[in-house]
Amino acid sequence: MEVSAAILLMVGVSSCTTLPGSAASTQSVCAGGVSIGAVAVTIESVQPGASIHMQIDWHFADNSDAGTRVYPNVASPLVAGQTYSLPGGDYGGLVDLGRCLDVVGTGVTYRLTVVPVIDPRILLLYAANGGRVPFSPFILGHLPYVPPKPPVVVPGITGASQIDANGSHTCAVQAGAAKCWGTNGEGELGNGSTTSSTSPVTVSGLGAGVASVASGDSHSCALLTDGTVRCWGWNYYGDLGNPTVGTSSPVPVEVTGLSGVTQISAGLDDTCALLSNGTADCWGRNDSGQLGIGTGIDAHAPVPVVGLTGVSRIQAGFDHTCAIVEAGAIKCWGEDSRGELGDGGSAGALTPVDVIGVTRATTLSLNGPDSCAVIVDGSASCWGTGPLGNGTTNFSGTPLPVAGLTTATGISIGLTSACASRTDGTVVCWGQNGSGQLGDPNAPNSMTPIPAVGVAGASQITVGVAHACALVTGGSVMCWGSDYDTYY
Repeated sequence: MEVSAAILLMVGVSSCTTLPGSAASTQSVCAGGVSIGAVAVTIESVQPGASIHMQIDWHFADNSDAGTRVYPNVASPLVAGQTYSLPGGDYGGLVDLGRCLDVVGTGVTYRLTVVPVIDPRILLLYAANGGRVPFSPFILGHLPYVPPKPPVVVPGITGASQIDANGSHTCAVQAGAAKCWGTNGEGELGNGSTTSSTSPVTVSGLGAGVASVASGDSHSCALLTDGTVRCWGWNYYGDLGNPTVGTSSPVPVEVTGLSGVTQISAGLDDTCALLSNGTADCWGRNDSGQLGIGTGIDAHAPVPVVGLTGVSRIQAGFDHTCAIVEAGAIKCWGEDSRGELGDGGSAGALTPVDVIGVTRATTLSLNGPDSCAVIVDGSASCWGTGPLGNGTTNFSGTPLPVAGLTTATGISIGLTSACASRTDGTVVCWGQNGSGQLGDPNAPNSMTPIPAVGVAGASQITVGVAHACALVTGGSVMCWGSDYDTYY
């Protein structure tokens, strides 16, 4: 998921209003739309390959509209010591932002987030007013750069049966208990606080009876052995599936009206559940149609995915979702501007569409504008913007084979890298390696799979923003990559 330093503003629109300034930018909401002042940053320290760009998010409190627009990179790669300007300008021409004009004077509250999206490899930068802005993903305060290191064992986890990472945190099931570690700004660790933890903590009230866990960007969920689901963390878009909860909850709450669940998956701001009858329900953010319910309106409680039956696995991503159905075929829905639906188009879909050329899929993974699947013969295919693992940096709107991968048992794709577990218990990874997320701190970026050093006996693999973890022999967990988001 994307790593960002965001300026969060809640305003009631009544007329042309100048919003409070900040160290990063100046904004105003007027009849002409949204005007954003340029954001100038000087990079002091940066790892290879980092980039920076502008992103705008908006969301109406009455759920009548929401959306995201991302603008191209200002420069890539960035160079330490240089100053870059994120261009300002009038963004009022956006069709979706035109909705704000419809509610002028009605008192409807909306959230406008102007985001300079900061790559996790940028270690320190200066803002336009000359003030020093320490930055590390999702954390307030500067963490010193720690050179990448080989995979290490997470202390305190043995006998684990399942793991899942996303954003900047990881969760595991250990002897029926849910354990999480990493960043905790929205309560995504579920232990009743918003304090990040460098070691696993037990999720409140879930010391037993947990079958599996799912990590979203800033929220997490657990499937209980009785077929019900609990979620915790960020809830602005209804991520937790319980309409009675506020914008976040640091402890688990029950997902409303959900039973008979066999598998769960958490995405950026949405969550999905596979039911015992082979159908699926989703809830949360839906500005790109990622819930598959035929509309673009958020859902704060579970809603059935339209026309989806015979599902064996479901996976939520950044702004799209996919499911494995009969004969191992895959259907996807949501955003498709970068080929993430795998249907060869770019129009997006509010309901499921067929992924071209994939059958006999056994598992899949989604993150950002990317999708990957493992096929029953041990091969794997990926589509979207990448890293696709095919030796190029080109995006593809249809699935392409991952080069040289013939014995895959699992796959997971993150924001900058992807990894696969193999039948011999080893792990291979591909993509960017600025934080050591490929499992070899001495390796360059690689567009084809390379071995993760020292990882053996792996039965599961999961990848976050710039880190990866594997469940290995004895139920231990090994992690590698960015210390900013792994906390091992």
